[in-house]
Amino acid sequence: MKEYFLNYIDRNIKEVFTITLIIFIGLIIGIIYINNLSYENKLEIENYINDTVDYVKNIEKNNEQIDIKLILFDNIKRNFIYIMLISIFSSCIIGIPIMYFLIGLKSYSISYTMSCIIATLGTRSGIIFICSSVLLHNIILLIGIYLISISGIDLYKEIIVNKSENIRFKIIRHIIFIIIGVLISMFAALAETFISNNIFLMVKDFI
Repeated sequence: MKEYFLNYIDRNIKEVFTITLIIFIGLIIGIIYINNLSYENKLEIENYINDTVDYVKNIEKNNEQIDIKLILFDNIKRNFIYIMLISIFSSCIIGIPIMYFLIGLKSYSISYTMSCIIATLGTRSGIIFICSSVLLHNIILLIGIYLISISGIDLYKEIIVNKSENIRFKIIRHIIFIIIGVLISMFAALAETFISNNIFLMVKDFI
């Protein structure tokens, strides 16, 4: 199984590079955008982040109950919708550019969030915030995105470019990768709800 995945990645190294480049561009655009916001917009973002941090810090003091089930449901729903959009657009020729756009949009969103946090809380506190509550579940979700996207592009190449006769196997393999990608997105939601949030609560006093 390990050799199969290594050979699969090696065979699709161009697609891996393309998706990585799109993610990188999205990250750069997010940083550039936040650095060019107006003072009023930056102030609004700073107030929102500071209010959020203060709220989380005071949850225990105020004896507030967190609805874990609701948070988990929202995280699963958000990830599922996104990963299914990637799956749908990766499965058709005209959808691949839209798939690239969605991947770039996701990386932009991550970069924008991290840039806002660092700009508001400073480098030290911002990095603690990001490492505790932003990175883990997004990295897990990116694995699912890579898996489905590369599989979709490979399916397109086999059917349209190489005109492969063993199309049934390629389609079944793509469906399997979509299922794995959906499961990974669910795991990302679980990680965000039960790991990232708890780590943040543990380190909140250092922010």
